[in-house]
Parts: sequence; structure tokens; C-alpha cells
Amino acid sequence: MVYLVSFALKPMQNIDLLQGVTPTSVDVVVNHIKSVGPWARVNPQLWLVHTNTMRAAQVRDHIWNAMQQGDVLFVVRLQREWGAYNFDPDVVRWLEQVKF
Repeated sequence: MVYLVSFALKPMQNIDLLQGVTPTSVDVVVNHIKSVGPWARVNPQLWLVHTNTMRAAQVRDHIWNAMQQGDVLFVVRLQREWGAYNFDPDVVRWLEQVKF
């Protein structure tokens, strides 16, 4: 199954920093995304991942472990049919090779 993962990290406010809240690290989130299975990066906050062992809610929960309240995460399963213009050729090849 192929999932589209989109995320946005909460911008830190001065009050957050004063209260000792540590901002979410993009690298940590990306590592959690990559650990799901084979992946392709569409852009810095939009990823495709393939897994035969996890459903969308499980992928979401796994990635959410690297995030915090106020961050945004969206995971949706893709079907075989897709289309794109001006897309990264490496991502297109990945989509053509992956088993949906």
C-alpha cells in the first residue's frame, strides 16, 4: 500500500520557548517517515511511503510519535491511478515501480 504523507510543523512562539517547549525537528519527523518503508520525497513536507504491514492510522500514529501538539499531519492511501505535471522524474519512476 502506498500512502501520501503531508506534514506541517507548528511555528514556535516566544511563549513556547520561554515555557521550555522544544520545537519539533524536521529531521526526526523525516526519519520516522523513512522508517515506515520504501519512500519518495515529493517536496520537503510531502512524502510517499510504501508498506504492506501498516494501515493509514498506524502510519499516522508512528509518524506522530515524532511530533507534538499543534503540528499537522495527514496520511492517505493512494490507489494505482495517479497523474502529475512537472514532477520529479525520480518520484515518477518510484511510483511506476512500486506495487500499490
